[in-house]
Amino acid sequence: MRSYMFKFLFTARLVVAALYARQQSSGTPAAQDLPKGLWQNVPKAQPKQDNTYYNGQPKLNTEPPISDAPVAPEFAAHPIDIPFGRLHNGALKYFPAGQLNTPDGITDDWQPNVNDFANQSACGIPDNAFYISKVAIHPYFLKYSPDGLGLSRYCMQDVCVSFITPQWSQDMILKVTDICCTDVNNPNCCHSPNEIQIDRTKAQILFGFSGQDQKSVPELSGSEMPGGSNWFFTKCWDDALVQPGYADNWWSTPRLPNNEQVPVDAQQVENNNNTYPSKGWKPYPISGYHQNRVPWVIDDWQAGDLDPEWEPVAGGVGWAKSASNSMASSNMSRKSFP
Repeated sequence: MRSYMFKFLFTARLVVAALYARQQSSGTPAAQDLPKGLWQNVPKAQPKQDNTYYNGQPKLNTEPPISDAPVAPEFAAHPIDIPFGRLHNGALKYFPAGQLNTPDGITDDWQPNVNDFANQSACGIPDNAFYISKVAIHPYFLKYSPDGLGLSRYCMQDVCVSFITPQWSQDMILKVTDICCTDVNNPNCCHSPNEIQIDRTKAQILFGFSGQDQKSVPELSGSEMPGGSNWFFTKCWDDALVQPGYADNWWSTPRLPNNEQVPVDAQQVENNNNTYPSKGWKPYPISGYHQNRVPWVIDDWQAGDLDPEWEPVAGGVGWAKSASNSMASSNMSRKSFP
């Protein structure tokens, strides 16, 4: 895995240029006139039995090849969607030992047909499907899920998080697969919507600690990365795409190509800014692509607010609190570990 900053800046130019061109065009339809289109299907029940996901292909340790394949309609811009491109800043919390697909490790292992279980995430996606390229988000963001989709929208193949060093020198991309716990007494949980939870190996690579023993690096041995991170929702690419060994499952159908030339985010921001006011939400700048922008201030959430009710999908469980289960813990009945 490598830095994404060159590609990040290149794509930012594409996005901003595309948005500017659309704003200058009189032929762009209003967001309310755009067809709703399709959404990727996310099953409510577990689609396969546990431990049957892997199709035999080896782990991909680098980015998949760049593709010029078209993006399926399911992943096109919609009249209203989650706040892609809106910059946030907050703590980078780590998945703790026991919360990954190995009970004692502090980072994920790759063990297909050994530790593939739908209940390793709220999305019903086993950890191996995205290996260490996964992220849990605060349940606050479920309020933005369109068309009554709830958690399903964030589980779809195109919803990722780009996280960036505070100096804007490096960035990486992660696939949303889970909801972060919000227990204020647990230092690994997300205590505000600005916080996200990641595998510490991703932070190790991004912040320049590759090759070092994680337990010997103070920044990696605690519950979070000191100094936090900038981050924003973005469309998925590179190693935030599903591993080839898991390419015949619901979370990879239809296949999202590694196509960097389609600036869908820009159209989505434009559409959101046309439709958000009807929901009582403020329009926002496409600030995730500009390092001189101030992070978005979340003014409709306060510490102590109740989390929105939500349900896991596709046989998922995860480690957060949902409407159907109490706060998950290491004592919870799970089949995560053989």
